Amino acid sequence: MKQASVSTSKRKWQRMMQSYHGVFAAALRASATWFAVFIVLVAALYLVVTGYGGALLIALGTSVGTGLLVLLTIPLTPDVGPSAWLGISSSRWRDWVALGVVVLLVLLVYQSLLASFGLLPPALTTVPIWTGFLSAVYRFQVSLGIPPNYLLVPLIYFVIPFLALLVLGARLSGLGFARGYHAWRVAALWSAGPLVLVVIAFAQGQWTVPSLLHRTIQTTLNSGPFEEFLFRGALMTRLARLWGNGWGIVLSGCAFGLLHEASIAASQTRGNLIAGAAIGLLQQGIGGMGFAIVVCRTRNLLASSFIHVISNVAFG
Repeated sequence: MKQASVSTSKRKWQRMMQSYHGVFAAALRASATWFAVFIVLVAALYLVVTGYGGALLIALGTSVGTGLLVLLTIPLTPDVGPSAWLGISSSRWRDWVALGVVVLLVLLVYQSLLASFGLLPPALTTVPIWTGFLSAVYRFQVSLGIPPNYLLVPLIYFVIPFLALLVLGARLSGLGFARGYHAWRVAALWSAGPLVLVVIAFAQGQWTVPSLLHRTIQTTLNSGPFEEFLFRGALMTRLARLWGNGWGIVLSGCAFGLLHEASIAASQTRGNLIAGAAIGLLQQGIGGMGFAIVVCRTRNLLASSFIHVISNVAFG
């Protein structure tokens, strides 16, 4: 009996080591990996040279934490199958059009954020049709008494790209809505730390049940699953269909980091957009790559959406 137990443990260990070997071997061969390393080094060097080196400490913590969680995620998902969005394309041009639509929407989101923080020159603060559309939706929100972005974010980050991609032939499984693979165990792993912080804050009286509930609803409707869909379900999967999961993970992670450029530039870098972009890439972009890896390992958006919400509740 004891020998059988030892044999089972040995097989599990060998299986785990094979998973690590396969992942690391593929990552080291991938040009996307070295591109990510290059981006990180350039961003870090720029921050050091321009006097924003303090931001690197937070980025280092994010990198180490994300790296450890990714390492622990691999043995939790040892036999993950091929991603649903990597099926053979019946129409290459549709993949390019779909990617173009998503990229255009992401760029428009960047523009609206930069404009809202007053970080654009007057000539770039408005975009025909787009700016008027945002104003109309905002006024409609106000007329209904809905808090800011509770309608706007779901509409822009989910409804519009979701419908556009369906029209262009995307399948639900290829947009992050496939059956998950150990999604809840991965979500539990990544959420354990943030949940501990929330419990501690609650015990210290920093949170009440109503305030915690309000914060959870707010981060769910303002970011959480909707950011996950736009940057992982829509952008990452379209990039991956054209160039593979490696490039999908890296480029969508960088795009997610740049999403935070406006708020970082306004609050931390006195309007320096390059520094804001560098900090965003290091602090949020690496986390975005971690979320993308979670989506690839669990095959859907459930785990990353849950982790995103809990992390935003805990860290703000």
